[in-house]
Amino acid sequence: MARQGKVEAYEYIADADLAAAGGLVKGPKTKINIENLATGAVPDASTTVKGKVELATNAETVTGTDTVRATTPAGVAAAIANNRGVLEYVALLTQTGTDAPVATVLRNTLGGAVVWTYVGAGNYRATLAGAFPSGKTVLIATGNEIGGGNFNLPLLNREGNDSILLWTVQADAGALSDALLSGTAIVIQVYP
Repeated sequence: MARQGKVEAYEYIADADLAAAGGLVKGPKTKINIENLATGAVPDASTTVKGKVELATNAETVTGTDTVRATTPAGVAAAIANNRGVLEYVALLTQTGTDAPVATVLRNTLGGAVVWTYVGAGNYRATLAGAFPSGKTVLIATGNEIGGGNFNLPLLNREGNDSILLWTVQADAGALSDALLSGTAIVIQVYP
């Protein structure tokens, strides 16, 4: 058959010929049984069976619970935009003298650069406007050995929506001290 607009017309094939060909006949013209399409005789697609699918709406894609419908790129984009998930800042901090900590950032999805400043001996501040909301921010810091069996005890505290305080305590002295951060891991997680 000839082209009709942008869609090529399909040639009718009998049920018996269609079954013998495994459902679809590939060639210069794809031959399908139009009656089977109209009556729903084409099986539903699954992870193991080729067949017809229904496309999920963006809303159905966002819920992420439908195991029957297929999604589109627009649906995936909507799901990502709707469910950003946990935002995270992961860094290894090093600090010497009275300098601000230097961060080797391993991951930062907070939406801006975290700025570290020196506040006082063993006291440092991480700042990023509006990044640390109350009741949604989780802070994790790992201690490390600083020599002679002595350990650095880093403590993190949410100061407000814009800042986090980090204190470094030398375990044997029990006092805030500088130069205790040496590749010390810091994790800040912000939940939706």
